[in-house]
Amino acid sequence: MHSNVSLEGTYLSRRALGIGLALLSIALWVGPIVAAFASNGWNLKETVMPSQDELSRVKDKVGGLTEGGFSENTLQIVDNQMDLTTGEFEATLEFESPFNIDVKITEFSFELYCEQHDFKLVPVQLEENEVSIPASAIVQFDIVGSLTSQGRQHIIDNHGGKLPEPSLENPVFELESYGVTIRMENMELGG
Repeated sequence: MHSNVSLEGTYLSRRALGIGLALLSIALWVGPIVAAFASNGWNLKETVMPSQDELSRVKDKVGGLTEGGFSENTLQIVDNQMDLTTGEFEATLEFESPFNIDVKITEFSFELYCEQHDFKLVPVQLEENEVSIPASAIVQFDIVGSLTSQGRQHIIDNHGGKLPEPSLENPVFELESYGVTIRMENMELGG
């Protein structure tokens, strides 16, 4: 009879220990959240969003990464070719890096539209997986795409087989440097 009591006591001790550890885990998760809210006067916005001072400090630090910002010369089309038979489109771009650090372009894509008729011609993306760009360097790289069948016909019917004045729509531009990725979507690229 004595052995039953010790087994039962061991079971209760283990159960109590399990409950205690579960409560400790909950306290370790909830405690810092409660402390953060309490230190910010229980204000959700102040607890979750950075202050203007913090944003200014980040802006000042990031501001030193570029020499003068982006200009109309930052990205230019050097050459482009279009084969209406195969529907292949290729262009060589020149990127004048405004950054004081090495960066990689890990994604660059957009849709090329006929500006005159607002008609989608070809989705375009980087030919390579990524493009490495040394600090403040000028680098050329290729973008490629396949004309849509409607885009090919539009060029033949409306532009005599020549690429019309294009506009760029739905751009995606992704840079990576030192493990930090910056992704920009639907920004103005010009036409």
